[in-house]
Amino acid sequence: MKTKPRGPAPCSDRLLAAVLLIAAVAPPACGPGGLFEGERVGSGPVERTARRIGAADGAPVYRKEILTEVYTVDRIYKSMSGPMGMHRFEIDPGGGRELLWITGFQAEMVAPDGETPMSRELMCHSNLSLRPGPGFNFQFPTALQPTGGRLFTLAQGQLAIALPEGFGVPVLASQTVQIAAQVLNHNAVERPFEVRHRLSIDYVRDRDLTRPLAPLMPRAVFAMKKIEGEGGHFGVAPGDVDETVHGEGCQVGLDAGTQFPSVLKDEHGRGFSAHWVLEPGREENHTLVTRLLDLPYDTTLHYVAVHLHPFAEYVELRDLTARETVYRSRARNVPERIGLAEVESFSSVPGLPIYKDHEYEVVSVYNNTSGGRQDSMATMFLYLAAQDLDLSRYRRAGTGG
Repeated sequence: MKTKPRGPAPCSDRLLAAVLLIAAVAPPACGPGGLFEGERVGSGPVERTARRIGAADGAPVYRKEILTEVYTVDRIYKSMSGPMGMHRFEIDPGGGRELLWITGFQAEMVAPDGETPMSRELMCHSNLSLRPGPGFNFQFPTALQPTGGRLFTLAQGQLAIALPEGFGVPVLASQTVQIAAQVLNHNAVERPFEVRHRLSIDYVRDRDLTRPLAPLMPRAVFAMKKIEGEGGHFGVAPGDVDETVHGEGCQVGLDAGTQFPSVLKDEHGRGFSAHWVLEPGREENHTLVTRLLDLPYDTTLHYVAVHLHPFAEYVELRDLTARETVYRSRARNVPERIGLAEVESFSSVPGLPIYKDHEYEVVSVYNNTSGGRQDSMATMFLYLAAQDLDLSRYRRAGTGG
């Protein structure tokens, strides 16, 4: 099947970064004798020096833990409307331009003491991103999508990411990174209470490896509703649409209108929302995401993390050219309350083939049984094999060039 030329990426980095800002089985707590037990922790962010937790790929694995600031929950907070905060830091202060490989990211909801477990349903999201400074998102632009340097997102239903064996996301020890965390509460509270996120970043040092890790590049593709303009295929002019090639296209919808911008304009002046109003009943929405994927070459998919909202049934990445599903993530909702209990993720060492010249869409399915309007998002964070990274100058020496 012959596909139409894709042309340039249609949306600005600033708008896409803003959308991804709003754009999830938890690891066990440290418990008795845990990292923060017996220590007086204040209400602000708490950052601890990394400690060794085990070994992988012949190298020690280190874990850096951070407590976010304390948040007060005193009412219902819908998605993207609860208390939030940010914290910037270096994963290994003083490590200079040493090459590190992030292999995992985990989150727990805990009480202000940093130890007592709290409900997973209070998690809205926790994002780990690179910030401006000496980092691979600027030196290797095709490896990390220029969307604010997002590396990982955890959200309700998926509170842990563990990349498959032999893979990692490369960063420099001196690179400034940022945690952005937000609280969520869909259900009524009897009285106000306090909560915070406890976050863990797992990594290995390149100089400790007996064999190199394979670098992964994050890509984010997400469902959208068209809110203005003619036609519903993102990045494709109405006159160029071929539904046998480009699929059904987005439904018409309403932006959820939270404090975060979530509307993208494509090159044809149309507006699309990545955070839309979910009407009562069941909906199936199709979004062309080839331009968001923006592949520099054929590659393989090794991990998928997913961000959904309550009432989701599943989200799917579909290869329109091959007419087959690449991966479908199913969601399990909390019974008798509003919330997500679990969202499936994908992990594979051999990976799945992804092709530069194929067209792809995201299919999101929700069933709003609440009887009233809700809000929804459907984002798939894809971790693809990066084939254009030359990391030789950072290997072994730990000082760079």
